[in-house]
Amino acid sequence: MELETKDPNPDPPAVGGQQQMPTAYPQQPAPAAYPSQAPPAYSTQPQPCPPPGQPAMVAQPGVPPPSAPARPAVVTAQPMGTTYVTVPMQMFTPDPRIMQCTNCGKNITTETRKANGTAVWVIVGWVCFVTVWFCMCPFALIPLCIPSLKDTIHSCPECKFTLGKHSPGGAGL
Repeated sequence: MELETKDPNPDPPAVGGQQQMPTAYPQQPAPAAYPSQAPPAYSTQPQPCPPPGQPAMVAQPGVPPPSAPARPAVVTAQPMGTTYVTVPMQMFTPDPRIMQCTNCGKNITTETRKANGTAVWVIVGWVCFVTVWFCMCPFALIPLCIPSLKDTIHSCPECKFTLGKHSPGGAGL
């Protein structure tokens, strides 16, 4: 029993046993045309955001928005953040210096005053400890009278803001 096969290609075979390629692809039906309507116009005005807890509604052109109960507008003031200003480290000396005040911004010559600082009290304690054996503790008060041992505090003459200080024993003392 022999099976018959039919060639689905109606073209006859070419000469020499080679098949011929089809000259054109079958025609496809043209796609349906899109409607010639212009897209809907969008508003250039920004739309307000809905209050918290309410879903956002997008307005459609030609459709009235749903009526919502009138609520008073609640405006909450945002707290001001803390601003930190970094100022380069100023080197102060026992003498007044010309600088710009970091508080009022004016160019000034600092006012100076003396105050008992750590260096004075360390020396007073040390002298008191050494002289207590000889009942000469009053000598321990002498460093309180020596201005070069005291801290120098620099302040602005305009706004009286303390700008810095100079310690005779260095930054740590």
